[in-house]
Amino acid sequence: MTKSLRDCRVTVIGLGLMGASLCLDLSQNNLCREVRGVARRSRVVLDAFFAGAVDLATNDLETGVMGADIVILATPVRTIMGMLDVIGPRLWPGAVVMDMG
Repeated sequence: MTKSLRDCRVTVIGLGLMGASLCLDLSQNNLCREVRGVARRSRVVLDAFFAGAVDLATNDLETGVMGADIVILATPVRTIMGMLDVIGPRLWPGAVVMDMG
């Protein structure tokens, strides 16, 4: 059975210009069930949460992707392969992973 975007938990890894903008758009337009954001720096994580861009914000990759239906990598291309090694085992079967790189 295929879920609609409205029923999905979306995690965006990387809360720079592109990632934060995507989170904000998803949140403000109620396009999905939950928006999660992951960033390395705690300040960025807090800013995204208090700006209302995300429902859950963390600097822990594993926590961010757990239970996510869609994971969007908004990080520099050179970091993506290493990130996949970390998040891959924690993804639900059928989870969609895509990048913006």
